[in-house]
Amino acid sequence: MKSLEPPRHHPSLEGLEQHPWGYKLCAMAQQLLFESGDVRITSSIAQFGGTSYQIANIGSVRAGMYKTRRPIVIMIFILGLVFLIAAFADRTLEIAAAGLAFRSAELALSGVAIMVGAGLFQLICPRRNYTLILKTSSGDVQAFTSRKKELVVKVKQAVEQAFIASRANT
Repeated sequence: MKSLEPPRHHPSLEGLEQHPWGYKLCAMAQQLLFESGDVRITSSIAQFGGTSYQIANIGSVRAGMYKTRRPIVIMIFILGLVFLIAAFADRTLEIAAAGLAFRSAELALSGVAIMVGAGLFQLICPRRNYTLILKTSSGDVQAFTSRKKELVVKVKQAVEQAFIASRANT
C-alpha cells in the first residue's frame, strides 16, 4: 500500500515546489510586467494567447499599422454594383417603353454614386489594425494584433522592459 506522504526533496528538483500531490514548477525571478486579456509579459516570457516566446530569443520588437477593408463598405459597393446592373438590364427594355430610359439613367447614376461614395469612404476612413512584430531567429512574427493603438504600444513597452530586466538578470 502506498503512503500518502509527499515525496521527499531531491537536489535535482531545484526550482520545483513541493505539494502534497506532487511538484509544481515555480517561477524563478520572473517579474510580471504586463497582463491584459490573453497577453502576459514577464521578465523572461512573452505570452500571446497560446503562444509563448522567450524574451532572450527575441531580437527586436516593433509596432506597425495596416489598413483593412471594412465589410460594410464592401456591401455598399456591391449594392451600387447591383443598381448599375439593374440599370443596364432596364436599358434593354428601353425599346418597349420610352419612359424606362429616364428611370434606368437615374438607376445607373445612383449605382455609380453609391460605388464612388463607398470607395471614397474606404480611402478616407479605413479600418486600422495595429500589430506587434517580434524579430526572432526564425524571422519576423506578428505576435499580437488589435484595433487599439494604445494597447499595442503598451505591450511593446512591456516587451522592451522585459529586454532590460532579462539583461539585468544575466
